[in-house]
Amino acid sequence: MPRALRPGFHSSVDYTAAIIDNIEEHRADGRPFFACLAMQAPHDPFRLPDDWRDRHAGRYDDGYDALRAARIERMKTLGILDPEATVFPRLPGVPARAQAGAGPLRMFKGFRSEGGIRVPAIVAGHGVQRGARIADSLTHLMDIPATILEVAGVPYPDTRDGKPVPPLLGKSLTPIPSGESDAVRGPADRIGWVLFGNRAVRMGDWKLVSLCAPYGAGDWQLSDLKADPGETHDLAAERPEIRDEILRHWDDYAATHNVIIPDMSPICQPAN
Repeated sequence: MPRALRPGFHSSVDYTAAIIDNIEEHRADGRPFFACLAMQAPHDPFRLPDDWRDRHAGRYDDGYDALRAARIERMKTLGILDPEATVFPRLPGVPARAQAGAGPLRMFKGFRSEGGIRVPAIVAGHGVQRGARIADSLTHLMDIPATILEVAGVPYPDTRDGKPVPPLLGKSLTPIPSGESDAVRGPADRIGWVLFGNRAVRMGDWKLVSLCAPYGAGDWQLSDLKADPGETHDLAAERPEIRDEILRHWDDYAATHNVIIPDMSPICQPAN
């Protein structure tokens, strides 16, 4: 049954309090533990408390700074201020109404073009050996589980409850913050995406993307992201050998993950 919320409930405040309690509970045995705080307030419908709205007009993110400070102060008290790794990724892409915030990248949230998937992430903690710097190599959210397991020294299971566990798709990112390497993927590594009928495949600096109508024709467009991060020039006709090589990976990706392209989606027109 749904539980009534306390008077004055706000997800950001109450989630922060809950994760602090969770950290206190799980630190007692001295074993590594994973804590994930997923704030809901950045996503509409917005539920901003009146005192935050008035106090930080135009600076909504300051509310997060206040909650982050509370969490950090409690971690100081518990003696775990400097965890091995803390990862703070941004939401994937800006909404359509704020597309300028993604510039010069193409499109916005919901698309597999760069405006919908290329976002920053902040990594901090004891495991970061190289100090403050920007790493621009290709990473993916699916790399975070592999990274956390390696940092914690926890092996990935082959089975659970007697059933096989699918293999991890990501790569551990520890070589980047440790200073061992600037990247965990090479020119031949490939990553595939699909959402709402929009598809993409990345191989090194090359990327194929297919956008549904009315944003595209559903064909595959090839871009060199190193020279053209905005995906403004379609090189498919000029480099058909690259296009075909990456497209073969899409076929493998679609077969492996049972991809079904829908006839219609929240952002695309129905197929004819």
